[in-house]
Amino acid sequence: GGTARGGEDVSQPQYLWVHVLPVNDPPTFGQPGGVLVLERGGTHVVEQFVTSISPGSGNEGGQTLTFTVVLVAGYAEMFVLGENETEPMVMVSPDGTLRF
Repeated sequence: GGTARGGEDVSQPQYLWVHVLPVNDPPTFGQPGGVLVLERGGTHVVEQFVTSISPGSGNEGGQTLTFTVVLVAGYAEMFVLGENETEPMVMVSPDGTLRF
């Protein structure tokens, strides 16, 4: 490049194609509010606890979404199903239904 030693700094237009690959767009969802229940109120099912569930943009449609529930330390025992159970039983299904 440049004009030193008789060079030229102008060339014919050069064309190239840029192919942009899709990226992993994050899923989106809404959670309209909390749930108020009485202590020792038994098993609860709350439909549409999570709403507007989308795996992301159009190219993400084949993905299956799952929800992970994390219980705050000190409150997990509130969600154990029975006297002989030791693991908390709280889940949100892929359709947004909360069960506990």
